[in-house]
Amino acid sequence: MGINWMEKTIILGECKWTLTPIERPTLATMVEKANQIVPPEGKWRVYFLGFSRSGWSSGATAYREEIERQAVSGVNWKTVGMRLLDLSEVDRDLAAWSG
Repeated sequence: MGINWMEKTIILGECKWTLTPIERPTLATMVEKANQIVPPEGKWRVYFLGFSRSGWSSGATAYREEIERQAVSGVNWKTVGMRLLDLSEVDRDLAAWSG
């Protein structure tokens, strides 16, 4: 979790180190947890980030697309996006950043 109190923005993440792609319920649980994590004061923007060693199932990627099309929200927060990464993407990014 990362939080910016000044801009009222939160990044909520989930990291899974399994040998199989992660399914939709893992993401749905992460989104449900936002109601328990978002501070009660203010209007918050929540960005979800998923990292999976072995990637994401088609159901998980479909759920991400649903979130992108129609933002999920709570009493005082709304989703502003979701990104799903796998180990190969992180490796590529780290190689590019290191020059």
